[in-house]
Parts: sequence; C-alpha cells; structure tokens
Amino acid sequence: MENNFHYSCRLAEWARRQGMRFIYASSAATYGDGSRGFSDDDEMTRALKPINMYGYSKQLFDLWVLRNGLVSSVAGIKFFNVFGPNEYHKEDMTSVIFKAFHQIREKRPVGLFKSYKPEYADGGQKRDFVSVKECVEVLWWLLEHREVNGIFNLGTGQARSWNDLIAAVFAALERPAAIDYIEMPEAIRGQYQYFTEARMDKLRAAGCPIDFPPLEETVGDYIRNHLLKADPICKDSTYVRPGRLHHPSRYESTRFPGKPLADLCGKPMIQHVYERVLRRRASPSPLWRPTTSGFSLRSRPSAAGR
Repeated sequence: MENNFHYSCRLAEWARRQGMRFIYASSAATYGDGSRGFSDDDEMTRALKPINMYGYSKQLFDLWVLRNGLVSSVAGIKFFNVFGPNEYHKEDMTSVIFKAFHQIREKRPVGLFKSYKPEYADGGQKRDFVSVKECVEVLWWLLEHREVNGIFNLGTGQARSWNDLIAAVFAALERPAAIDYIEMPEAIRGQYQYFTEARMDKLRAAGCPIDFPPLEETVGDYIRNHLLKADPICKDSTYVRPGRLHHPSRYESTRFPGKPLADLCGKPMIQHVYERVLRRRASPSPLWRPTTSGFSLRSRPSAAGR
C-alpha cells in the first residue's frame, strides 16, 4: 500500500504541481476474477473488485486518479502478464518463462498449477502474455504523444494457456515437453486469476499502431536471443564490485539539470535512491554515486553513501 498507493499519490501530486504529465503502472490484477470483464473504460474501472491486495492497491490508485480529475493529464497502464529480458533481479517474481528455462536446462520437468475449476484443464488456465519489448514500444509511443492520456490496458488482446506458454519454451529449446501439474497452495486458491485477456480497443482508438507478434515468436525471441546468451549486464564488472553499488549521476543533464538534488516529496532524489538501496540490501554497504560535474553532493544521506 505504501508504494503502490500512498507513494504514487505523492508522485502524482508533485507532477501536477510541476505541470508535468504522469505515466504510471497499474495492473491487470485490478480485474479480479474477471467476472466484470476486461474493459478499461473509466466507468467499468469504478466497478472492479480485485481479489488480492496487490490488485487492490493498484485499483485504489486508479480510483484516486479518476476521483481527483487527473485522468486527462496522466497515462496509466494496466500491464497484463509481462515477460522478457533483464528480469534476473526480480528473484521469486521472475516470469514463468524465466523459471521454466532454468528448470529445463537442469533437466527437470516444469511445474504448473493444477486447476480447481472443471471448465479449465490442468495448465489450461489462460493469461494474456505480452513481451516487454512490445510494452516498451507502447510506452515510447505514449511518450511521443503527450496528448494521449487516460487509463489503458496493455496486453496482446489474446489469452493463451499456461500449457501453450510452456510448450513454446520447450520448442525454443528444441526439447520434448515435460510438465508436472502441482497442487496450488491453499492460501492463493481464492485469489488466483483463471483467465485474463486485455481489451485493447481504447488504446487502438487513441491511435497506437503497435502490433503484437504471436506468443511462440516472442517466447522464442526471449530464449534464443537473451536467455541462451551471456548477459553483458550481469558480467560487467565496471560498475558492480563486491560490497559496493555504483549509480552514475549527471548533475548537468540536459534533460533534467540538477537531477540528483531535485526535491521529490520533501527529499532530494539521491536520498530516495539511497533509502531504496538500503531496503534491498542486507547491510548498508557503500553506495557510490559518481558525478560528472566536479563537485561533491553535500546532501548525501550518510557516510555510507558517497
């Protein structure tokens, strides 16, 4: 709630005071069990009933945007099931494709949840899987079309089963499918979405021209052109050293001069970065924030941040 709702409200208020457009991430989790459909019409948004706290926190912010009359000055994106390169940092929240890839490489069967609804076979539950590459194209289009605002779905518009997804992973690796259907933890059975499928009419009506390739093509691209290749980010030792985190910062950035010390909800931006790093690290190892302008940042949070 703190990040998804309260902090989002503060950021949106700050953007409004600065006269800036605010682009934020909502989620398909706001649609709950899908019984009310998957339309991103504003009136339908007001009627949605999420079935888990994550979806509820996202729904609260969507409603806050509508209630405060900000819908004409923001672009909110209801992301469906996104997958793609550079998700290694997400730990347990990585996509099923990422997890399945490593399970298959270790010659283990891929585990999929059993179904507890008779209308869905095991692994037959369906989601709208969308590649992060197409998501980036849509976001870039929105950045270039500042006149387009509102709350929009972002998926392919076609639901596919988990079985389809895993079959595409095995095909990309040129291996026969091996799937184990496992029990779903009781704690999440009542919160599980059996079907999601984005209605994309609203975004297309706004003029967005992005096409979405078939699932097999995007899964194959992720595996062959990314997961099967060495990751230059993880292997790059220039910026990452044991016990230290390097975060470049350009005070004289032409797009945002003075960015490191810009006030954001009562704190300089660098303070927010430092505090977020500490939340993710077991100990307060040094955070180095090199600059290119020849001066030291006097507002550094503590001696551990340099």
